[in-house]
Amino acid sequence: MSDIEELIREIYSAMDEYDVDSLMNYLADDFKMITVSNRVIDKYGLRDMLSQGKDAFPDRKITIERIMTKDDAAMVELTWSATHTGEYMGFPATNNRIELPAVDILEFESGKVKFIRDVFNWRFIERGINPQR
Repeated sequence: MSDIEELIREIYSAMDEYDVDSLMNYLADDFKMITVSNRVIDKYGLRDMLSQGKDAFPDRKITIERIMTKDDAAMVELTWSATHTGEYMGFPATNNRIELPAVDILEFESGKVKFIRDVFNWRFIERGINPQR
């Protein structure tokens, strides 16, 4: 296992456990993330996003399916699973189970994550939190 692969497993373990304090240590000071809605957030935006998710999806589990690395970049194929048990984006809890396949593209610099691009189909979440759609 490469150093980057090991680092990725530590990062996603921190995310999986909602351990935002540990996660912050893995992110570069100038970290940027492009969310699925093309919004650019910094490390504090990611922290806030994870905190909101914890209230709505406390049993969330991230399963890494595959990691591909090249130099200081990686692609992580994962499955995000959770039950919608709290309000999320204005939608009340549905107790629906969500299984979300996703891909994250990461870039590293000096042993820290400098960039993440989050790619998934929003419909998987939308169907879980708003079943009327």
